Amino acid sequence: MESRDFAEALRILRSLGLRKSEALVYLKILSNEGITALELSSELNMPLSKLYIILKNLEKRGLIDSYGKKKKIYRASKPEVSILELLKEKEESIRRDLEFMRDFIAKMSMERERLEIPPIYIIRKNILSRLKKEMKTVKSEILIALPNNLVKDLLRDIDFLLKKNIVVSVILYSGPEIDHILRQLSKMKGCLTVKRREIYAMDLLVIDRSKAFIFSSKNKYAMMIEDPEIVKAMIQIYYYMLWLPSKVIFRGRVRPNTMLSFSNMWRAVYEVKEFLRQGYEVEAHVVGRYTRNGQPFKGKGYVVDAKTSEDKTVFNLVIDFNGKRLSVGGIDARIEDIEAFELYLIPFK
Repeated sequence: MESRDFAEALRILRSLGLRKSEALVYLKILSNEGITALELSSELNMPLSKLYIILKNLEKRGLIDSYGKKKKIYRASKPEVSILELLKEKEESIRRDLEFMRDFIAKMSMERERLEIPPIYIIRKNILSRLKKEMKTVKSEILIALPNNLVKDLLRDIDFLLKKNIVVSVILYSGPEIDHILRQLSKMKGCLTVKRREIYAMDLLVIDRSKAFIFSSKNKYAMMIEDPEIVKAMIQIYYYMLWLPSKVIFRGRVRPNTMLSFSNMWRAVYEVKEFLRQGYEVEAHVVGRYTRNGQPFKGKGYVVDAKTSEDKTVFNLVIDFNGKRLSVGGIDARIEDIEAFELYLIPFK
């Protein structure tokens, strides 16, 4: 017998519950028409005391038979039947175990959902280093409204994001260091808008639509929020309480043919209006779904218009997809033709 076949047979026997020594004894008996305990002991270099225990166990499992009284001969007991029976037993055992684990996992999942704690974390130490680390994960957009001293410490990180074509929004306080920060930001190139706020609202930073940070400068801690609904609420707070009341003090210039990814439709509309005003055409790549029937949508087109409702609650783009004009809204869009999960825009002339 080839060593590979022997090793595979040994593996299967062990998977059926035999110890290695038991499997070795069984295979030795299987390869002989009949063999005595003394011969087995000699060929396997195994003490008789241990061997007799193994032989007894193999007989109990119906794998071998013994003949004679004084000098017993051991033979494999119909291996084509006994081994197959063990395999069937194992298969049935696996099926039962699988059903049990499915039920167990389902129960655990229900229990976890019942007891689930919203993913909100308090950060008391190394806030700045943690923030820098999280900023490296931005994929599309970052919304920043932090105390000026914190923004000053993040200038290099902001420049790094702009070089990756991330859409950056920064709201600064009127007060100390704003002139220095603005000078540094105005040197940066990319999709950057800087605004100034006069009235304190809250200190906030949002990464894409995945994470939000709320800062308490007085108590020197931060909350990191990953709950999707709360993050969505923080984006709305940023837009209505911080962005709208603030005044634009700098707007970066986007290089033509730069692909920008947007996670917030209001931010995309804001940028597209400027592109169109400057005479750019805007190529759009959209991945999403039709709002009426839920069918998936993926298309490339050209932006015809960018719209904001009078009450500033609805934002959408009108895009020409190969002769067919469709209105495209952001996440949770209902009245538009398309709800965009992913939106990429390329301004060009």
